[in-house]
Amino acid sequence: MLKINQEFEESFKRWRDSLIELNMDMIQYVHTYKKMHDLLGTYLDQMNLASSFFQLAFRTFRTASILWISKLFHPREQSSLFAFLDFVQANLRYLTVEHKMFRTNSPATAPWIRGCSDVSAESVTFHRKRLAEVEGVVTAIATLRDKFHAHLDRAILRDRKSFVEENRFSWDEILSLTGICHDIVQFYSIAFDGESRFPVPLNFDDLENMLRPRAENDIKA
Repeated sequence: MLKINQEFEESFKRWRDSLIELNMDMIQYVHTYKKMHDLLGTYLDQMNLASSFFQLAFRTFRTASILWISKLFHPREQSSLFAFLDFVQANLRYLTVEHKMFRTNSPATAPWIRGCSDVSAESVTFHRKRLAEVEGVVTAIATLRDKFHAHLDRAILRDRKSFVEENRFSWDEILSLTGICHDIVQFYSIAFDGESRFPVPLNFDDLENMLRPRAENDIKA
């Protein structure tokens, strides 16, 4: 007889909801921060209409991006993908096709069941390797968090420029993190009950939509 662990069922749903929300926040912070940088070349005069606001916004979005990336990707964080994979590995016996059939009340012939397989330890290992591949950029981001954005290290006061240079990362590196989080949570969510639930933020163009009419009408500082 199929064994259902109600504690696991509820815990998995809480994990999924939490990771989706954290990833959505991270996507909005990172992409909005990049969008602001991209718009500088075209709309600098219009941004200078509220220069103090935009200076603060740049710092705020950078800090938020660093904090949320750390929440998801630093191995010591209880909310991280590492902790989620530990949870999954400890409960592989409940991530079988048979359990998915029970959760979705579906026969083995259902299109969303055919071709499915039990989640294996190899799948968890594969996703751990994906996290290991971005260890370098995550370490740099965690260092920025620990020594500047969440706390202030005395070394920063002495030579902030060198510290930032030593922990520099590229846009491509941090943008890739949003995709990794999506892929990992999506994989186990579909294995759990077939649910694919990753809303896409729609506000990336809001700032440009506000600045463009001012530029077209030559409104500037």
